[in-house]
Amino acid sequence: MLYGQTELKSATTLTQAYDSTTQAHYTCFDFDWSINTGSSSLAKMEKPPFKQSQCCGAWVMKERLGTGGFGHVYLYQHQETSEKIAVKLCRLELNARNKDRWSREIQIMKKLNHLNVVTARDVPEEMEHIALNDLPLLAMEYCSRGDLRKLLSKPENCCGLKESEVLSLLNDVGSGIQYLHANKIIHRDLKPENIVLQEISGKLVHKIIDLGYAKDLDQGSLCTSFVGTLQYLVSPS
Repeated sequence: MLYGQTELKSATTLTQAYDSTTQAHYTCFDFDWSINTGSSSLAKMEKPPFKQSQCCGAWVMKERLGTGGFGHVYLYQHQETSEKIAVKLCRLELNARNKDRWSREIQIMKKLNHLNVVTARDVPEEMEHIALNDLPLLAMEYCSRGDLRKLLSKPENCCGLKESEVLSLLNDVGSGIQYLHANKIIHRDLKPENIVLQEISGKLVHKIIDLGYAKDLDQGSLCTSFVGTLQYLVSPS
């Protein structure tokens, strides 16, 4: 038998999520061409200085986790409790449109609660002074296993993931997409770099992150922007 009960459930979840994605995306008709061109162009943009062990009260900056189109993500750890959180700090050079997107991402994140979508956390008061552009910080749960792109780039995965790993990935991401669409939210920039991994009770769980380009259809407006990451939108040919 090609598919067992688990495989059928995963395939069904992915199909439902794909249908939901297709239906949502084909109602979009405006072109502001907000395209994330990827890491090569991001490297040319100004980055805030990284200072190892920069402190905000009891919170200590440990490392820079990543850089996106709207901001930089840092790992902070509490000196007394050892609690870790990921803190997203906006870019200095954001234009008015992207400032609006930054604020919208925070609003969307705060109302979501699903195992396969990264959870927003309260920003510690000690960190509020480091916010830039009069825009609030975004604090999130820290996922220690990195992102899907890093996992796929490991030498042991040069021939692809194991079948069980693929099924787990499809089930988790499909579940997360279904949840977002059920709440009238379209991600619009889903890619390996925006799927992070966290071990929970001995099981590897995939979580969707980075809702900077997300559209909340509950706001009463049509999805009218052509957005995303260039490498995932245009055929290489």
